[in-house]
Amino acid sequence: GRNPKTGEEVPIQPRRVLTFRPSHLMKDRVAAGNKK
Repeated sequence: GRNPKTGEEVPIQPRRVLTFRPSHLMKDRVAAGNKK
C-alpha cells in the first residue's frame, strides 16, 4: 500500500474478507417461508 499524503510505501498484511450478500430472490424466498 501507499500513503496518499507522503507517497511512502506502507506494508499491508494480506487478508481475505468474504462478505455474504443474499440476492433479492433469496430474500423473497426466506420472507415467503416465514409467512407460512
